[in-house]
Amino acid sequence: MPDIMVRVEAEDYDAWLKTHYDHVDDRRSYGMTDGPVYRDIDNPNAALFHIHAEDLERAMQWFRTDTFKEATKRATVFSRDFYLADKQQPRR
Repeated sequence: MPDIMVRVEAEDYDAWLKTHYDHVDDRRSYGMTDGPVYRDIDNPNAALFHIHAEDLERAMQWFRTDTFKEATKRATVFSRDFYLADKQQPRR
């Protein structure tokens, strides 16, 4: 299962977090399951969040929807970086 990690910066962290959680069902409909959210220690308006994706191509479609674009505006996001990865098992 591919993983998506996204670092966002918003003008208002609380507005971003509320909007993020308001769209759990939308992300789920694109095959995504929310993982943890990490708030940046040095920049309290930045966060890193982790999402598990059943299918990466399908999941990335969510980020192109009008619903997502409108939510981004409400969430006061001005920067977003994506990191796409496959989880690796630790070596023994």
